[in-house]
Amino acid sequence: MNAPGEQTALLVLVSEEGIRNHLGNLLRRNDIPPIIMAVPEEMYQFLKGRSDAIVFVDVETLRIHGASLYTKMKAACPACRIILLCDQANRDLIKQAIEQGAYGGILEPYPEWEVLTMVRHILADKHPIKRRQPRKRSR
Repeated sequence: MNAPGEQTALLVLVSEEGIRNHLGNLLRRNDIPPIIMAVPEEMYQFLKGRSDAIVFVDVETLRIHGASLYTKMKAACPACRIILLCDQANRDLIKQAIEQGAYGGILEPYPEWEVLTMVRHILADKHPIKRRQPRKRSR
């Protein structure tokens, strides 16, 4: 469980250096500091015991380590949201990723607005605004 007030961790497990740099720079520019992970085992240990996280994974990492990445991430942190970064040629992998527990996918060239909208939507969903209950009228 995350400590009270602990922010949602945003992890980047991306093999392709260009994609990793693009995503890291984009997130830092928007005051969303990512945690760059080198290997899945390191990420699983980091996720273990956390109540939530957002994890970006690219197609190359998926090819290297296999689709078991999804189940292992979910086992370590059931509420983590996994986002697959995918090129146009492999867009069918997004559907497979969602079927295996991923939150969604973003197609190359990974536009800033799309990445930020997805991250902000997830963060807003995890911290919903509390609505005031209408007061009961006394008779």
